[in-house]
Amino acid sequence: MPITCPSCKTTHPDGTAVCTTCGYVFSEDTAKLEAPPAGGGEGAPGALVPEAIRSLLVVAGHDIGKEFSLEEGTYVIGRDPEADIFLNDITVTRRHATLTVTPFRVDITDLGSLNGTYVNGTAIESAQLRDGDEIQIGKFKLIFSDRRGE
Repeated sequence: MPITCPSCKTTHPDGTAVCTTCGYVFSEDTAKLEAPPAGGGEGAPGALVPEAIRSLLVVAGHDIGKEFSLEEGTYVIGRDPEADIFLNDITVTRRHATLTVTPFRVDITDLGSLNGTYVNGTAIESAQLRDGDEIQIGKFKLIFSDRRGE
């Protein structure tokens, strides 16, 4: 039975591990996902959305061990006390980056920060996050966790 990528909607043969179009990593639960009705969208009635438990865990910098739970929405990461994910260090720009969380993916976007945003050691302007990715913002290192369906 073919697998439909929940991120880009490309169809692949059963047993495919990674979407060749967008790089989405299929889990054993992917086969249970159904494409939304034609003309619908991820939020269309009848669309099956995976249960996702996502978070960022601080592993370097201030507040080691602090975990930020991520629900669907957009989060500002920065040194501004009003930031959704507050990282209190001069190496972090006030509005450093954003995280955009949807039912099927999480994207991080640098907001023109002074010191840059890194995913797995590579400077990025924007990137899709995968379970286990390491994000570096200033002196902070955070591990992204995506535990779908646990």
